Amino acid sequence: MPPVLRVAFATALFCLPLRAQEAAPAASPAPTTVAPAAPAEAKEDVTPTLEPRALEAVRKGFVAQQEKKTFRIKMKINSPAGSGGDMEMEVVFPDRVRMKGAGIDLVMVGEKAMVKMGEKWIPAPPEFAKAGANAADPKLVEQLIKNCRSARYLGSEKVNGEACEVFEYVVKRKDGTSKNKFFFGPDSLPRRLEVEAEIKKGVAVKSIMDYSDYGAPLSIELPAAN
Repeated sequence: MPPVLRVAFATALFCLPLRAQEAAPAASPAPTTVAPAAPAEAKEDVTPTLEPRALEAVRKGFVAQQEKKTFRIKMKINSPAGSGGDMEMEVVFPDRVRMKGAGIDLVMVGEKAMVKMGEKWIPAPPEFAKAGANAADPKLVEQLIKNCRSARYLGSEKVNGEACEVFEYVVKRKDGTSKNKFFFGPDSLPRRLEVEAEIKKGVAVKSIMDYSDYGAPLSIELPAAN
């Protein structure tokens, strides 16, 4: 999956940002043979700063989203490489997703995926199919928290006229870090997600995702190959 789409997909499914991005484990402790000042600096860099309020918000948001079962997402992706654009997603938990826009039309159901090429639907590469499977697994939340370097409350802001509580999660990934800014409504559901993530050294992708239509009667079926 192209890096821009991988980041967008992984973050848009709310918690799971880290499954598809294959988050890296925390850094190893500094060697004991280094100069006295060095271990203290290394420890400061890798020690997470996690506010309990922020961790509670992401856990509650995941549960609230699962209870609604369905929702839509509108994404705006800005990439220096010019591979961004506008996309729309429909999600039906636990494992049905449709992505359309930015030159792609993709449907995922379970561990199968189909992509539209011209007027034909063909099987998608395995990495696309795996991205949507088990999106409802509660372990994804704990994986996100495990790889957080920082989780903090930023205050209150309005999204489309609705007051939201805003939290920022800085997540360590194998190819860099991502800053994920969640806007949670009074019902704990995410209303917006702003992401800035490195897709390779010195290259970052920014995206804004607005969530809507929670609980809407959505149906996603896997198209037949033609």
